[in-house]
This record gives sequence, structure tokens and C-alpha cells, in this order.
Amino acid sequence: MAIRIPYGIDPDETWELDLCAALATYAVETWEHTVARAKEKGDDAATSAAEKALDAARADLAGYEAGSGPVFKIGHIPNGKRAEIGGEAMAKARLEIGPESEKRTRAWSEEVVRWSVRGHRNLRTRAGAEVAFVSEAEKWLGVERQLVSRRTLESYQAVVDDLAILILRSQRLGETAKNG
Repeated sequence: MAIRIPYGIDPDETWELDLCAALATYAVETWEHTVARAKEKGDDAATSAAEKALDAARADLAGYEAGSGPVFKIGHIPNGKRAEIGGEAMAKARLEIGPESEKRTRAWSEEVVRWSVRGHRNLRTRAGAEVAFVSEAEKWLGVERQLVSRRTLESYQAVVDDLAILILRSQRLGETAKNG
């Protein structure tokens, strides 16, 4: 058995998250899981429906031109803030679905996005104008940080919930990295 050598994370590291590609990849993974579960249960109708949806999701992903949609520049969320966000995720998961859970989910998503997005490109208004990225200074634990401005966050409203989930997924180690 090989000994896994740990590595450090550069808090200033950033990477790009192509929103459309990430959403399409997530859809493929979700439908693959759904197909597997339906097969395990022996539910032929559910398996057939899920396989059709999986084929459509794969076609969407294959037909997407990388970088043609919004691309977000993402950075690490500080450990303490990440713990707060994780705690809120657990608290909101215990709520019944309704107005309160919707409100808390939106606030949670906005917090994830504010603390991790460092820029964007190819984000356009309905009229086709490029949406400007604006950050604002905020102090947290005595350190001033640049966070997504409230105005820029408003421009993300159509995608903020999906974006938050994809951001957190992009910050996890994959199986290969964990077990490498």
C-alpha cells in the first residue's frame, strides 16, 4: 500500500468554472445515478425514462461549446467562513420545504457566491450587454477581503443557487486526488 503524501492548498489559487458545462456535467452524473438506482429496483419504466433523460443530458454536454456561456473565476473560501456555510447548510436541511427554507437557501447560496467568486466573463444581460464584475471590501476576522458586490450578486440571481452548489463541488477533492 502506498503512503499518500498530503499537500497544501494555496489560499490565493483561482480556477475557472464554466457554468453551462458544469451544469451539464452535473445533469449527466445525476441521471447516471438515477438510471443505476432504477435498475437496482427493477423498475423498467423508470429506467427507460431515466435513460432517455441521460441521453439528452449527454447530447447537451457534447453539443456545448466550452466557454461560450458564463465563466466564473473561483477561489477558496476561508476555513472559518466555510465552517459557517457548512453549519448553515445543515441547519437549513432540517427545515420543512416552504418560504423559510427558500429564504435561507437563497441567503446561503449568496454567501457561498460572495465569498468565492473573484470575477466572471461572458455574463450578459438580456439585451446582450456584458455584466460588469464589481467587488467590495468587507472585513472578516480582522482581515479585509474583496467580495462580490451586492449589485453584481443581483445580476447572478437567475443562477445563484446552482452556482453555489457547483462552486462547493469544485472545491472538493475527487476520488483520484483523495486516494492517489
